[in-house]
Amino acid sequence: MASELSKLREYDLAEQVGPAERSGMSTTTDLGEFVLSKRSIYEHAQAELFEQLVDTAVEYAGTLSQETDDEITPDEIIISSNEGYEMLDTLDRTGRSTPREIADPEGRNLFAVRGVLYELLFFGLVDREISEDGEEYRITELGHRVLEETSGTGSALDINREWLGIPKRDGESAQEVLGNE
Repeated sequence: MASELSKLREYDLAEQVGPAERSGMSTTTDLGEFVLSKRSIYEHAQAELFEQLVDTAVEYAGTLSQETDDEITPDEIIISSNEGYEMLDTLDRTGRSTPREIADPEGRNLFAVRGVLYELLFFGLVDREISEDGEEYRITELGHRVLEETSGTGSALDINREWLGIPKRDGESAQEVLGNE
């Protein structure tokens, strides 16, 4: 048990309570709470992508928090890639689609399509239905709202900025803000 708690602390998912309350208890950090809120969509096969999506949501929330007086939390982030936004738009036009139906018309790699669909699932923009015929995705109400209320132009960070009503910084690209020149 102690080694598991140490591992959670190492990843900043749990922290030991202060000395006055010390009774061997640990509490979940804000990051830990965010990860727990996403546990229903966690898949072992997508563990690395899940970790990357958590990291991106945390990074975007931190960046956007610096641009506004409000604290932006990772669960307010709605997209992490332009490919995700484009696929969301495709799903909006087609209604329900399977990964193969999305991949075939444009000759996309099926594995890559599944990764982008997982991103959309992670952020609650699509629902997935699994049956004996395979998996099928459809856009959620949140996904429809994101498409209606954002232009989809600029970087994924810009789309999140627009969604949250944060004015775009003049003269700075999102890549410069994140330090990814």
